[in-house]
Amino acid sequence: MIKRFNRFLIFENTPSEEPGIFDVPDMVFKLDPDRVFCLTTYSQRLAELRKTRDNYLGGNTGDYADQEHVKKELNYASRIYCLHSKWNIINVTNKPIEEISSEILSILRTKNIHR
Repeated sequence: MIKRFNRFLIFENTPSEEPGIFDVPDMVFKLDPDRVFCLTTYSQRLAELRKTRDNYLGGNTGDYADQEHVKKELNYASRIYCLHSKWNIINVTNKPIEEISSEILSILRTKNIHR
């Protein structure tokens, strides 16, 4: 699902035929590649965070927190990112949202991209 928020597009995960893997909306591939930001992380850290969330939710999330499942999701995303060499990839492992935002804004400034 895609939502418009002011000048930005926000993409939510959309389940594909394979559980835990998400289809990328076609319109993403039509966007200015300088404005596409791909967030990634280390599988071990993401699995740890998901385990905490899974416990909080009563353990009803299936493979959601499984390390191998997380690796599969991240590898899938990485393959998509690699097909688009102009997309910006940011490793967000252990970074607070403020640092991630600053990094995105810095990249936009460096590329002289304005709203």
